[in-house]
Amino acid sequence: MLARFLDAIDDLPPDAELAVAFSGGADSTALLLALHRLQQERGRPPPLALHFNHRIHRDADHWAEHCMHLCRERGVPLEIAAWERGPGERTGEASARAARYRWFGKVVAADQVLLTAHHRDDQVETVLLSLLQGRSPDRIAGMRPVRALDFGDRRRLLRPLLGQSRESLQRYLVEQGVAWLEDPANRDTNHARSWLRHEVLPSLQERWPDLEDTIAAFAESLRERLDRETQHVDTLLDSLLRPVSRRLFCLADPLSLDGLVSLSERERINVLRRWLHRAGQGSPTDGALTAFSGMMDAGRSRNLRLDGDGYTIRGYRNRLYMPGELPPAAAPLPCRGGREVLAPGLVADWPADGPPVGSWTWRWRQPGDVLRLPGRRHRTPVKKACQALGIPDWEREHLPLLVDDDGIAWMHGVGWCGGRAYRDERGATASATDVKGKDLPGPRFLFT
Repeated sequence: MLARFLDAIDDLPPDAELAVAFSGGADSTALLLALHRLQQERGRPPPLALHFNHRIHRDADHWAEHCMHLCRERGVPLEIAAWERGPGERTGEASARAARYRWFGKVVAADQVLLTAHHRDDQVETVLLSLLQGRSPDRIAGMRPVRALDFGDRRRLLRPLLGQSRESLQRYLVEQGVAWLEDPANRDTNHARSWLRHEVLPSLQERWPDLEDTIAAFAESLRERLDRETQHVDTLLDSLLRPVSRRLFCLADPLSLDGLVSLSERERINVLRRWLHRAGQGSPTDGALTAFSGMMDAGRSRNLRLDGDGYTIRGYRNRLYMPGELPPAAAPLPCRGGREVLAPGLVADWPADGPPVGSWTWRWRQPGDVLRLPGRRHRTPVKKACQALGIPDWEREHLPLLVDDDGIAWMHGVGWCGGRAYRDERGATASATDVKGKDLPGPRFLFT
């Protein structure tokens, strides 16, 4: 078992720092012990054990103490966190998993690789459950040996035990004389996975003894097919991206709407899902994407809208945009230069070669606002300027403006407004725009 496990992590740099999701159960205990032995035999850095106390079972604190004792005996560093649930927050399996992975995302360092102890039996259960629940092909294909820790995350999550059975892991622990924890929930057949494990799979395996091997081979074949399809979808997506028209609050470059409409419905949905995943976002259901695709065919680009978790897909002028959660308008703020937080998730960053900060104030758009576009003498309503510059209507109310006593001095998408002046380093008056109306350095917005 150990030799095959070592082969699974041979592609990691020898000095890679490893973190292990450690529940204290048989699977994660076997993984942690194998990593500890790997450290001793190959001189790797010691693994970091991560235990998340879900605080659901009455013995949860005892489980945490068990993990502490095991790690202390072997000199393995351990971090423990407890689930601090908000009022009314659910304690189901999905909620617990989401809370656990949120914590992993916070505690795993940028140069660490997170290892989990999912094994072959878990893989078989995942494939069958996904099939029975009518999930998408990428879910039916099961768990991948390597994936990103989260959508758009550069950190990796590695599952080196997918080729091992639950029985082999427990046998390894018995040989080592190491005890492990048993969560009673794993035998509660009210849970779909436990029901499948204890009621369904044993009967299937009596008739088809090679069931696990068959399902594992099917999942691997499906993943290979999906990988080839992903390459094709990536090519389509790259051809439809329009980087020059990216807006401030967008999480990704927009897509050509005409280009999307020219694709088949399946290609269109796959491109949208891939677009979202590249941006680190989860995708809506197939049904929601199919309905959204139908709206594209109807040609109503202005009314195109699909709300997701933390983002919205919207159509505007033959482009499909992905704005994130827009920052709320805040009270006016004095402009101080440097890096300024204007609203949650929105930062203005002044370049070193920008103009010295004058008596300016940040505020949000107000009814009747006007400005002077560079090179023009007359004033233009902000609404009309936004329309001319292609700034979508959903973004206009959330754009902070830099103002002084004479009105709007700077606006994202416009730059320095005509007629503006500031004091340069020598104290002399200088124009914020040169004779050709070209912008001089101004603040740069960062949207996170």
